[in-house]
Amino acid sequence: EIFLSTGQSKVALEGSTPPPYRILQIGLDRPREELYARTDARIDAMVEAGLVAETQGLLAAGYYPPLPAITSLGYREIIDFLEGRLSWEAAIEKFKTETHRYVRHQYTWFRKMQGIHWFDLATASSTANQVEVHNAIHRLVADFLNQSS
Repeated sequence: EIFLSTGQSKVALEGSTPPPYRILQIGLDRPREELYARTDARIDAMVEAGLVAETQGLLAAGYYPPLPAITSLGYREIIDFLEGRLSWEAAIEKFKTETHRYVRHQYTWFRKMQGIHWFDLATASSTANQVEVHNAIHRLVADFLNQSS
């Protein structure tokens, strides 16, 4: 219907029309090793919080691949473990490796976006630098809010 009335696809039409509101995009950049350590710790916490039992419950309720929700990161590796295709150690290692890959893809995607104001958190290792980054973000937000449309 959109294509018939405009001659453009919905995606092309939305891409050529600016949004009816202003957008402030702020990106926080961390060293990759730190991101990986943080995601690994989050995965460990998810496992400790009952990811295996959650996955077993979903399988028992009839949720199986290829349903997109059950093939997402974490579930597919735990299913491979539960069904004997991976050892416990291999499943967790694969979960972490695939999550690292996802982090890289997200990083690349966000870096290609125009208009993001990036702040390097690697330089914010000391309290003084953390305050400096915080203040810079605060000024950016205040300036954005004080601008008229």
